[in-house]
This record gives sequence, structure tokens and C-alpha cells, in this order.
Amino acid sequence: MRKTLLLLTMFVFLINCRSETENGKKTNILENNDKINIEKNEEKIKTEIQTEQNTSDSQIKNEIEIDSVVRNIFMVSNSPKLNNEKLNLNFQNISEIQFLNYKNSYDFKIIKEKLVQHDSVKFVIESNNKVYEFNNGFGNVVYPISDFYGFLVPLDSYVIGSGGSGIYNMFLLNKTTDSVINLIKHTDGNDNLPRISPDNKKLISFESDWVETYINMHYIENQTIISYRVHTNTKWNIDDIVWIDNKNLALKVCVNFKYSKKEQNCLRTEYLKAEIE
Repeated sequence: MRKTLLLLTMFVFLINCRSETENGKKTNILENNDKINIEKNEEKIKTEIQTEQNTSDSQIKNEIEIDSVVRNIFMVSNSPKLNNEKLNLNFQNISEIQFLNYKNSYDFKIIKEKLVQHDSVKFVIESNNKVYEFNNGFGNVVYPISDFYGFLVPLDSYVIGSGGSGIYNMFLLNKTTDSVINLIKHTDGNDNLPRISPDNKKLISFESDWVETYINMHYIENQTIISYRVHTNTKWNIDDIVWIDNKNLALKVCVNFKYSKKEQNCLRTEYLKAEIE
């Protein structure tokens, strides 16, 4: 009887030990599975984060590349030297009909070059050596925003305007040499087309901010602007200007105007002829 009880006790003990061992193995297996699942989840999260980061980096890179076109161009650009001699002009009144006749006779010598491509967010210019891509402000706005004015035939150059948080700049990008010349600017205004003289030796631009007017005369040698002179005036603002001949200009000006933050209205217009001294 005692032997029977002893055997039964030992049998129960062995069964319990085996059960505990199996339970321990199951626990270890579960723990290992949990660890593997956690590692897989962590790796998945890392992959998703990296994918999002790569996408974001790609978007930022694209924006920077578009933005850098203008900035890089300005880094290698040249500005004409200031001629300290003031640009002196002698003015006399002319009629509106005379001004319109001068304007209709004037040739801007600027064309919309066929090499320029457009889409919804950019325009593309091809020189003989490179391709330039500019953001034009449509779609997703990326500063600086650029404007294409055309191709100035006598100077073999594209006319580009660009603005953002600073002064609106205009420059000439030579199609053959890729050289860049900045046109002189004094205000944050969006200019119209620069006007080249009939003999292709002078290029004039103007700026009016309802406080002061600047007439910038750029002097050209070998298709390159080398210097400039400036005429300033506070009596009127320029609305339009054209060349009559190589020594004279015709202007449409606003003599009396109402200016405020809400509105800028011209109350009286006059027409002038300006002789370059």
C-alpha cells in the first residue's frame, strides 16, 4: 500500500513538472512571437516614416531647384556701371495724336521666341547651351515668381522679370553665351518692356512709384550693356515711353494723380517730347 501511494505521488509530481515545462516553452514561444511582431511593426513604421521623408525631401528639392534657377542666374550676372553724369533731358509738350503716331511707328524689336515652352506652372527657355526653367506663379506658388517678356533680337537675349519678397528685378539672358545682365531697378514695380533705340546703342527702362519717377538709360557696346545714367522726376509719373529717334523720346505722363493705399488714379494726362542732351 505504501509503495502504491509512493508511486502515485511520484507520478503526479512528474506530470506537474512536465506540464510546467511545456507551459514554460509555450510562454517562451509567445514571448518570442510578440518580440518578432514588435520588431516587424517597428520596421514597418520606420519604412513608412522614411518613405514620407523621401517624398517630402523630393518635393522640397523640386521647389529648391525651381527657386534656385533665378538665384543662380543672379549670382553669375553682371550689372552695368553707373555713369555719375546725370541723364539730362529737355522736355516740351506735344499732342496726344503726335504721341500715338510716335508709338505706332516705334519697333520694340522684341518677339515671343518659339524656343520658349509654357505649362501651368512654369516656362522653359532654351539657349544654345542650357535649358532654364522658371516658375510663373500659377499652381503651387514658389518664390521668386518670374515673367517672360520676350526675345530682344538686337541683343540676342531673353527678357525676364522676377519678383518675390524683395525688389522686382529684370535681366537679359543671352541666348548664345548664357551671360546675364541686370537692368537697373530702383523700385519694387513691375516694368513694361525695355525700349531699345533705333540704332541699338541705348536701352531705356522706366519706373514710377507715385512718389518718384526713374528713367534709366543703358548704354550698349557689342551687344552688351556696359553703363547707365539715370534721370529722376517728382513732377509726374510715366505711363508709357517710346523712342522717336536716337536722340529723342516721347512720353505719356500723369501730371495730377490721386494716390493712397486703396487707390492710385491719374487725374490729368500730358504728352511730352524729351531730347537727350
